[in-house]
Amino acid sequence: MLFYYHPKDEPHFQGCSIYPQHILDHHPTSDLSELLSFSAPCTHIEQALLRLGDVPNRSVFLAIDAEGLVYQLAATFLRSEQVEKVAGLSIEINNMDGKTYSELNRIAYSHGFINVGLGLDLNYWDRLYLHRSLSRLIGLAKLQSLILASDLSRLFKG
Repeated sequence: MLFYYHPKDEPHFQGCSIYPQHILDHHPTSDLSELLSFSAPCTHIEQALLRLGDVPNRSVFLAIDAEGLVYQLAATFLRSEQVEKVAGLSIEINNMDGKTYSELNRIAYSHGFINVGLGLDLNYWDRLYLHRSLSRLIGLAKLQSLILASDLSRLFKG
């Protein structure tokens, strides 16, 4: 699969996508000729999870952040047999429209996952989904999400 990135994104090159326009959106004064690319072999998400072997059910945490492919990857995964291995998902939703986000929530819920709020992304661009079998953690996760979403300076003013 071919991936694009911008040389101005160094030294960490955090912006990488199979869609050149996604990179150009982050560098509006650039054009397509300035982008660099590389090719990398890719594995279907279900095949990647099969590599886990005989791990116990609900013992894996999966983070999905694949610019432009998040919905397709998450929906495919949630409908797969390998979903039984996963306890939690962190799904990057930054570029999802409301309809797509609602559909993702519906699919996740129908497979036992509850959207408990903010995930792990430092820019708050993802959501955390926990399997309902982990109900003892769901309240804690919602509290953590609430605290992250709050203005901490106001929270601690006396």
